[in-house]
This record gives sequence, structure tokens and C-alpha cells, in this order.
Amino acid sequence: METTSSTLDKFGEDDIFNTVLRYGLFVAAIFQLICIASSIFLPTSQESQETDGEIGEEQKQSTDIINAARRQHKIRKLEKKKRR
Repeated sequence: METTSSTLDKFGEDDIFNTVLRYGLFVAAIFQLICIASSIFLPTSQESQETDGEIGEEQKQSTDIINAARRQHKIRKLEKKKRR
């Protein structure tokens, strides 16, 4: 009984497509790791910090307006109860 590498190999020899696909997947995985590492370790730029600050101020102002409207509604509701 002769065991050669051709009988142990389930899939046969790799063709060009399988080789390109395998190396392409390795390159894609390395690229993803680099992107994840850069998003973790690199500091944010000054421009993005400034725009984030402006957005935060706008959100803060809008929540203040909403809270003021709620307070006014409660005050009017209490005044209406007092009149009854």
C-alpha cells in the first residue's frame, strides 16, 4: 500500500485562482488590522475635535430649549389647577 502526497491531498493541487484568493485574504486581513490599530492608537485631528465641539454645543442648546418648554408646561398646568 503506497501512500503518496496525491492520495492524502483531498483537494488536489492549488490552481492560480486559489493561490491568488489565499494571498488576497491574507493581505485584506492585515489591512483590517492596520486600520483597527490606527483608529485606536492615532490621536484625532484638531479639525474633527472642533466640529465635535460645535455639534455638542448645538445639542446642548436644543436640550435646554426642550427642558425650558417642559418647565413652562408644568407651570401652566399647576396654575390651571390652582384656578379650579
